[in-house]
Amino acid sequence: MTTHEILDILKSRDFDRLKGAVEDERTDFKGEPYRLDQHREKVELAKDVSAFLNAGGGIIVIGAGTVKRPEHRSEAVDRIRAFPKEHLDITQYHNVLGSWVYPKPNVDVQWVPSHTDETRGLAYILISEREGARWPFVVTKLFDEDSRAFGNVVGYFERKRDRVEAMAPAEIQQRMRDGRRFDSYLARSLDLMEEVKRRIETGAAAVAAAHVGNVGSQMDERIANALSASGLASSIKYCLAAYSPTATEVQEIFAGRASAAVKLIDAPPELRYAGFDISPGTESRIVDGKLRRALTRGYKLLDVWRDGTVVSIAPGDGGFLCWNNPRGSDYLRVNPVALIESVCLFVRFVCQLAELCSPSPRVFQVMLRITGIPRGKRLALARGPLSAWDYATEHALKFLDLRELPIEKEYVIAQSPPESVAFKIVAACYTRFGHDFDDIPYTKKDADHRLIDVEAIKALR
Repeated sequence: MTTHEILDILKSRDFDRLKGAVEDERTDFKGEPYRLDQHREKVELAKDVSAFLNAGGGIIVIGAGTVKRPEHRSEAVDRIRAFPKEHLDITQYHNVLGSWVYPKPNVDVQWVPSHTDETRGLAYILISEREGARWPFVVTKLFDEDSRAFGNVVGYFERKRDRVEAMAPAEIQQRMRDGRRFDSYLARSLDLMEEVKRRIETGAAAVAAAHVGNVGSQMDERIANALSASGLASSIKYCLAAYSPTATEVQEIFAGRASAAVKLIDAPPELRYAGFDISPGTESRIVDGKLRRALTRGYKLLDVWRDGTVVSIAPGDGGFLCWNNPRGSDYLRVNPVALIESVCLFVRFVCQLAELCSPSPRVFQVMLRITGIPRGKRLALARGPLSAWDYATEHALKFLDLRELPIEKEYVIAQSPPESVAFKIVAACYTRFGHDFDDIPYTKKDADHRLIDVEAIKALR
C-alpha cells in the first residue's frame, strides 16, 4: 500500500482494511505506542523518524500488530490493537523529536478513533518527503543497554526497504567528503570519467583479452569479498553467483545512471510486491573500477563485474531464506518461496544482463551456496507448497547435516526460458535433500520443459 492509501484507510476509520499491508521503505507498523518515559523508546522514536526523513518520507502507523509470514520478505499487519487516546501524548512526541533529532523535524502526529468504538483508535506519524530539503537528520542522543549516554555522539539512520539501517562510519566519511547531493547530481559525469580513465589506462581490447580464461578460479575470492562487504551479522549466508566461462564484457556498466546496465543493476526484476527479490534497494556504486555494487549493509548485496560475473548475497537465516524454526530445534527450515522466487529472479537478472554483454554469452556457470551453518544445526526442506496440509509437520521434512551447501552447474541460457533454467537450479537443491521433482512446489510443465510457475508465486498473498 502507498502512504496515501494508508492515510485514506485511517481517515475512513475502518482499520481492518489495513490487515495484510506489508512494511516497506515508506511504511512501518508499531503494535503499541512508544513508551516515552524510557530512554530506549525515545531513541527508537528518534531513529525511526529520522530514518524516514533521510530516505524521502513515509508513515508510521501505531496500533497495528504485525507478523512475519513466509509468503513475504517483510512483516505484514495481522491484527488491530486500537488504544485510548490518552495513551498517546502528541505534545510529548513532538518534544522528544525536537530535542533528539537535528534539525528539528516537522512531522504530523495524529490519533484517529475507530468507527466501531470512538474511545479507541490508531495513531500515525506522517513524515513528508518535503523535509528532505533539510537533509541530513541526525539523532543527537544515543544510549547503551544500561541507559547511559554515549556523550558527544550522533547517529545517522536511513530507511531501507523495511529496515532502519545505521550508516557505517566509512560511508559517513565518504558522504562528508564528497557530499551526497553533489554525488547524486554528478553521478553520471563521475561514472563517465571513470570509464574514460579506465579505457585510457587499459584500452578496451586489453580488457577483453584479460577476461580470463580462469574466471572460475577467481569466484571463491569474489564471493568471499562480497560476503565480507555485505556486513551480515548472521553467520548463515545465502549466495547466488554466475559467471561466463567465455570472454565477454558488460557494455556501459560505468556509463552512468541512464545506461541500460546500470538501470538493471539498480532495479533488478521483481515478481510481486514485497517478494523475495535480489535487490538491495539502493543505487549501485563503482568499486575499484572493476564492478558495480548495490548494498544495504547487513541485509543484501548485489555485485556485477565488468566481465559479466554476478554475485548476490542475502541472509541465510530467518532474515531471508529460512523461517518458522521451532524454539530449541536442531534444524533451520528453508522457506521454499524464498528459495524458488529468488533463484527465478536471479536467473532472469543474469539473462537480461547477458543481452547487454558483448559478445553475448550462451552459457553461464551458476552457483548456489548456503554457508556458515552452525555446528549442531541441520538444514531442512519440506515437500510441497506452503499451503500443503503436511507442510508444517516434521514428516514432510528432509534434512542435510553439513556446514555448507554448494551447488554448481553450467546452464545454457541462450534460447532457454529463464524459468526453465531456474527450475533446474532449484531441482538440484531439492534433490540434494532427497526430494524428487514432484515434491517441488510452484512449478509447471509445458511441452518441452519443467518451469517455475511465476503466476503461482505472484498469486501468493
